[in-house]
Amino acid sequence: MRARRAVKRHPRVWGIVFAVALGAAYLFVLRPARVAAGDHVALPLFRSIHTERSAQYDLAQNPLVVGAVYAVPRAEMSEQERAAGTALWSPPAGALFILPAMFLIAAFPDKPYWFYLFAYHVGVGAVATLVFAVGLGWAEPAFALYTFSRTYMTEAVSLAVPLLLWLAGRARDQDAVSDSASAGST
Repeated sequence: MRARRAVKRHPRVWGIVFAVALGAAYLFVLRPARVAAGDHVALPLFRSIHTERSAQYDLAQNPLVVGAVYAVPRAEMSEQERAAGTALWSPPAGALFILPAMFLIAAFPDKPYWFYLFAYHVGVGAVATLVFAVGLGWAEPAFALYTFSRTYMTEAVSLAVPLLLWLAGRARDQDAVSDSASAGST
C-alpha cells in the first residue's frame, strides 16, 4: 500500500480563500446584521431619547443606505438650518472594514489582524452610537465629534493600519534576506 503524500499549500493561497470566504460572510451575515443594528438597536435607542433638543429632530431611514438613521431637523427650522443640522448615523463594519480586512487576510493569512480590525470597528461603532445619541438629545458638538470619529478615526485606522502592517512585513522580509545573504558570504 502506498503512503499518501501530503500536498503542501502556500499560506497566501489559503489567505485568498479565507478573504473570499470573509467577503461572502459579509454579504450574507454581516450586512443583514448591520441592517438589524440600525432597525432594532440604534433607531429604538434614538427614539427613546425625549429631551427638548431631541424634539427638534425627526428620525428617518433611507432604504438605499444599509441600516442608516438620519436625524433631520423638523420643518419649523429654515431650509439652511435643516441642511446644516442633518446628521447621519451608520452601523459599523461597512466597506471601510471589509476591503481592508480582505487585504489583511490575503497578506497575513496566519495572523488574526482582520479580527482586530473588526473589533476596532465594533468598539468605535458602539462609542460613536452613544456620542450620536448625546448629540441628538443634549449637545450639538457631539454630532461633530461623531462625524470626526466615523470619518477620520475609522478611515485612518482602516486604511493606514493595513498599509503599515504590510510595509512592516516587507521590511522584515528584506532584513531576513539581508541576514541570510550576509551569513552566506562569511
